[in-house]
Amino acid sequence: MVVADLGFVGNVSSWLAKISKLSELRDESKLCVQIRARETFNRSRRELAGLARDRFRSACVPLIWNGDEAFASEFGYDGLHYAENVLAIEHHPAVQVSRSASVHSVAALRQAEAMAMHFVVFGAVFEPTWKDVKPRGLIDLRALVSRSRLPVLAIGGMQIDRLPAVFETGAHGIACLSEFMLAENPVPLVEQFLDRWLALGGEERVKATLGSNA
Repeated sequence: MVVADLGFVGNVSSWLAKISKLSELRDESKLCVQIRARETFNRSRRELAGLARDRFRSACVPLIWNGDEAFASEFGYDGLHYAENVLAIEHHPAVQVSRSASVHSVAALRQAEAMAMHFVVFGAVFEPTWKDVKPRGLIDLRALVSRSRLPVLAIGGMQIDRLPAVFETGAHGIACLSEFMLAENPVPLVEQFLDRWLALGGEERVKATLGSNA
């Protein structure tokens, strides 16, 4: 999963340009793109959700909105991603799309399972290059994967040479932000990551994640 984060990119025009480039991705069965816009830059989140949806013109790769259900529904996103704090609320999603959630504990994982999420994202596994977060490490990732009834994606400090170690934990895939957003054109790098994961034997794991979407 590619995470296109406005706060990391730093300005709306560059962020939208990255999203437009990501439209060139073609493999719908093995990739998805998450749009995250927590920083408003004097624009409403609704406006940003609409702009991102408009720029992402791929009819193949699923586009996931990180945030409000209403915006995901209004602009025709293919999926919805929940922050962990939302899972603590008694909540039944109204949107009929793919649903995922960030989790940092087994307790949050159980809440995600109860909410019928399609997959979860766990991290930070390695130390991110762009924020001060204590990494959870491969041991914690493996422990969560072993207790999960849902596919688990690993996030945080993902680099292509770390994929074999992540694969060995049983994770179904990865989510990556900084490596892709720092690239002028992220598409070739995304494809390299995907090819490496598939070479490790990850095709069935990826299909189990994205193939379970509603």
